[in-house]
Amino acid sequence: MAKIEKVEPYRALVSEETITRWNGVVRVWSDPKSAVEGSEVVDQLREPTEVVVVEEQREMFSSQPQRARVQYGEGREGWVLYEALDLKKRASRTGKRRTTGGRTKGKGVGRRTGAN
Repeated sequence: MAKIEKVEPYRALVSEETITRWNGVVRVWSDPKSAVEGSEVVDQLREPTEVVVVEEQREMFSSQPQRARVQYGEGREGWVLYEALDLKKRASRTGKRRTTGGRTKGKGVGRRTGAN
């Protein structure tokens, strides 16, 4: 059984590379289901498109989302396969800087003080 979660909206991109890899089209579906289960194609993205992800569908035993509900253009929305999204912009939305794992300057055990 799949679980749908609302998420804090974030930007993503359906890139030219993804469109090319998928034979020139990324399908946007009416529901987070397959065509066999009754979902219909409501749009086809043939050009790079910026989208806003507002919901994610996860499979019961998976930590990675399988599908994402996206909003794009002027009021258009639907579901796309999560792997169609370029999430480089997602990391920048958190506002956290990544460190290399090395030591940083700060007061800690073993740090010299001016009162030697």
